[in-house]
Parts: sequence; structure tokens; C-alpha cells
Amino acid sequence: MQRYIVYRIGQGLLVIWLVSLVIFFLGHVTGDPSELLLPIEASEQDRELFRAKWGLDRPLYVQYVVFMASAATGDLGVSYVGARAVGELIAQRLPNSLKLCGFAMLIALLGGIPLGIVAAVKKDTGLDFLARLVAVLGQSMPSFLIGLLFLELFSVRLCLLPTSGMGGWSHYVLPAATLSWLTTAGIMRLLRSSMLDVMDSEYLKMARIKGVAERWVIGKHALRNAVIPVITFAGMQFAIMLTAAVVVETIFAWPGIGRLAYEAIINRDFPVIRGVILTVAVIVVIVNLTVDIIYAYVDPRVRYR
Repeated sequence: MQRYIVYRIGQGLLVIWLVSLVIFFLGHVTGDPSELLLPIEASEQDRELFRAKWGLDRPLYVQYVVFMASAATGDLGVSYVGARAVGELIAQRLPNSLKLCGFAMLIALLGGIPLGIVAAVKKDTGLDFLARLVAVLGQSMPSFLIGLLFLELFSVRLCLLPTSGMGGWSHYVLPAATLSWLTTAGIMRLLRSSMLDVMDSEYLKMARIKGVAERWVIGKHALRNAVIPVITFAGMQFAIMLTAAVVVETIFAWPGIGRLAYEAIINRDFPVIRGVILTVAVIVVIVNLTVDIIYAYVDPRVRYR
């Protein structure tokens, strides 16, 4: 088990290093920041002072080494806009995104698991058809369209929920529902497929022959084994939600890390863009590592592969 964990940690560190390499050099491919951020009438001397101030006059490999050395200590640089520490900006916005993603994941689990169970137990019935229809719509409709439809219906026409901002529980409903739509559909389809495979197994037939109540056959025996793939999927989707939150947080003006990334892209604020992407990459690696460890404990066959 220890070898398995060390192997996964090594993979995670490799992924973080590759992400840092890509985002750093892609940021310079887009052009010289002094050309993008300074006004058109700025002189060449002004541009040289700008490059010297932000260390852009050094060779690229030196800039990368300095960036990684600082990032290893938690220093992600300083924003070009406002001259604030990138780590401070992320620390202010990240908890808001984690709260939103956590609430969205709760909605996805509460919606996807019951739908998956019903669709499997009531296979080829009207309930199964409705559950699969929800899954198809959830995986085919883009999040920005779902968010705009929710805004139009629940905020503009019915006036039930606020349109934007962060406040009480009502502010969470629309952005969390929008963010959870795709995950709910994925959990439902995965659990339905897994439940159908498990329900045809011999040990469930034996349990029914012994007279075990159907609710225990489904809830205790079938669901317990069918939910294992859902654990991995849910963990990965939670990490993916942080990247999908860029669109959702922009639509609902949610003060999270996704909106921070959007503002940084609009302002060509490369240190903030690098900091946000690197932070999200670290979170994705940590979540995947945690899921892998949980999965290895749930299913010991994983660690031996």
C-alpha cells in the first residue's frame, strides 16, 4: 500500500511540474506583457523599465526557475493590476469557490444516486426513460446555457432567487444547480450501468432465494458494490467543477477563483493566470490522490495492479 501511495504522489508531482511548464511558456508565447499592458504612447524606455521591474528582461529559463522557486515557498508573484500578491488574491477567492463546488456536489449526489438506483431497478419503464432523459440533457447542454435559462426562469420571471452575488443560502441555489447539472447526469448514468451489472450477479440471486427483502438486496448488497466507481467519478468531478466554475461564476457574478481567472484573462494579468491555474492543478492532483487512496482501501485489487 505504501508503494502504491508513493507512486501516486510521484505521478502527481510530475503532473504539477508539467502544468507549471506549460502555463509559464504559453504565457510568453502570447506576447510581451509590456506591449499589452502599457499604453500605446509609452516610450521604449518605459517598456524597458516595466520589464526590469517585473523581471521580464531575464532569459526565459531564469524566469521559470525563479517562478518555481517562489511557488514552492507559496509566493506566486505579484499581480500586474493593482500590484497585489497573487497568493493573497487566491486566498480570498478560493474558499468561495470551494463552498460553491461543495454545495454543487451535494446536489449532484442527492440527485444522481436516487435517479441511478430508480433507473436500474425500474429498467425500461417510464421512470427509467425520464432518468435517462435527464442524463442526456445534463451531458449535452452547456453550463452557460443552463445558467442563463435558470436566471430567466427563477430570477427574472418568477422572482424567486437572486440573480448574482454571494450572500445567504438562496444565492447558492442557481449557481450550484448549474454547476451540478453535468455531474448529476454523469453519476446517474454511471450508477445505473454499474447497478445493472451487479443486479445480474449470482450472489444477489442467492440472496433473493434465501428470502432477503428486496430493499436490502438493492440497498445493502447491490448499491454497496455498484457505488465504487461513483466514488472515483465524484472525486474527479469535484476537481473538474473548479475549472467549469469559470463560466458559472462569471454568469452569476460569484466572487470565486473562476471569476478571478476570467478577470485576469481580460486584463492580461499573467501572474494571476499562472497562479490560478497552478493552484487548481494542485487541488486536482490532491483530490485525485485522495480518491485513489480511498479506492485502494475500498477495493484492494487496485493496489496490486
